[in-house]
Formats: sequence, structure tokens, C-alpha cells
Amino acid sequence: IGSMAVTLAPTIIPPLFELLKSWVDRKPSTPVKIKIKVGRKIAQIEYDPTKTSAEELETLVKTLGKTVKK
Repeated sequence: IGSMAVTLAPTIIPPLFELLKSWVDRKPSTPVKIKIKVGRKIAQIEYDPTKTSAEELETLVKTLGKTVKK
């Protein structure tokens, strides 16, 4: 049984991981809310971490800060 499992593993594992990945991708993500101080006010940003990178979020926060300073 052990040798059969080792022989079949390369054939079975990749499709199994693809199945698991597609299942996880279907699960709706939980939005993340952050509050930042912009001038005298507090701004709340809600974003999806699976669709928004840390760099994009940083750019958004910096842009928001610049618009208030003008």
C-alpha cells in the first residue's frame, strides 16, 4: 500500500491542490476596514485584501492625505 501511494502521489496531488485552490477561491473574502486620520477628520476605507495589494492601499492612503493638505 505504501509503495502504491508513493507511485500515485505525483498523479493525484496536483489535481487535489487545484481542487482545493478553486474551493478556497470561491469563498467570499472578508473585507478589511481601516481608519486613518486625514487632517482633522477620520476616514474609513474598506477593501478586499484578495483584490487590493498593500502597495495599492498605500497609494490610496497617500493620495487621500495629499488631497486634504491642498
